[in-house]
Amino acid sequence: TAYEIRPRDWSSDVCSSDLCRLLPVSGGWYGVVQVPAISTEEGLVLDLLEHDDVFAHPGYFFDFRREAYLVVSLLPRGELFREGLSRILARVARGVA
Repeated sequence: TAYEIRPRDWSSDVCSSDLCRLLPVSGGWYGVVQVPAISTEEGLVLDLLEHDDVFAHPGYFFDFRREAYLVVSLLPRGELFREGLSRILARVARGVA
């Protein structure tokens, strides 16, 4: 179902990366990933959309006071969500390298 993603299902993917950190999730339909400030949040989400076919919101849409955060929906099917997260982590890794 569309609601099969839980933070515990994807936190190991994010936490296994030294570059990104999952913020605590207490419920809801989105998760927040803290990423290195390799560019502006807006630049990163535009790169993800244009080059990686991944849609994420910049943290400033949700009033984060500093960069860099990505807000992602937890609604996609599990395999689709994991692929998107994998692309986010790869994009961040390329930007840091």
